Amino acid sequence: MLLKVLEIIFIIFAILFGLSLIINKVYIVKLKDNLKKSDYIASIAILLAGYVVSAIAVGVVIPTVYKKFVMILFGLSPFIIGRLATYEKEKFYTAIQFICVILSSVFVILLG
Repeated sequence: MLLKVLEIIFIIFAILFGLSLIINKVYIVKLKDNLKKSDYIASIAILLAGYVVSAIAVGVVIPTVYKKFVMILFGLSPFIIGRLATYEKEKFYTAIQFICVILSSVFVILLG
């Protein structure tokens, strides 16, 4: 029961975080109003925190070691990708992050 609840919470955060990445690249980057940008970036930070915490929580509760490792790796992926990212290839690494979020959602859905 707890695993199902955590999986649902994770999927919600993953979908919202993935959508926020797309909205940021398509719309927010082009805004001239820095106040709106900073508010949006704060919301992305909250979604990122929810994504990471829920991924690690699912990773702790999942019964098999392999699935634990994969979920914790997905949870840490934003930090790993952020460490590798450069400003020149920001779009590429954003796409990689979006793909990781989608893959993590599919992985959790297939677990259930």
